[in-house]
Amino acid sequence: MVKKNKKTLVFAVVIVCAILVLSLVGTYPTFLKEESYPMDVTSGDFAGFNLNHDKIHFGIIHPGTFSKRDFQLYNSAEYSVKAKLGCEGEICDLIFFESNNLIINANSNSTVYVTVNMPSDAELNKTFEGNLTVQFYKRLF
Repeated sequence: MVKKNKKTLVFAVVIVCAILVLSLVGTYPTFLKEESYPMDVTSGDFAGFNLNHDKIHFGIIHPGTFSKRDFQLYNSAEYSVKAKLGCEGEICDLIFFESNNLIINANSNSTVYVTVNMPSDAELNKTFEGNLTVQFYKRLF
């Protein structure tokens, strides 16, 4: 009777471990690094572009309209990573990410689309600033 209980217990432990391992496959719990990119947008009574490369500039846009930017995230590692997008600063209330938690395969890139929506009641000639944050994670297995 004791042998049968031991076998059952060992079998149960093996099943629980297998379920645990299978549930972790494909997860990205290992934090690698975080990068931050400054961005800004200005509300105005005319449209304007800023093509400088010092920030992610959304330009000057009318209240009640939007501006969209895209850029590439490149993964130079020999393994897939997950990129989780975030925002810091006063611009965050205006920002929308088309997708988040992107999986970027080894040695490839992914396009990120970011839209800023200027409220119709926004104060004219006000510049909203902040940072786009990208956290990179590595897969457990």
